[in-house]
Amino acid sequence: MDGLEQTYGTRLRFMRVDFNSSDGQRLAQGYQVRGHLTIVLIDKTGTARATIVGVPTRERVEQAIKEVVP
Repeated sequence: MDGLEQTYGTRLRFMRVDFNSSDGQRLAQGYQVRGHLTIVLIDKTGTARATIVGVPTRERVEQAIKEVVP
């Protein structure tokens, strides 16, 4: 995720979730996140548009971003 916030920060909001907190657990459950290394791209309406599980390459994340954000 290094550098992605600088590149896409004006078009996206980046958030990190603490799975040890009750809020983080509720959020993870709501988006069906099963592992700590999960990226969920959520549109403005709150709909999960893309999910990446595991440690992705920067290219994979950018590809998903481009599919979700015009």
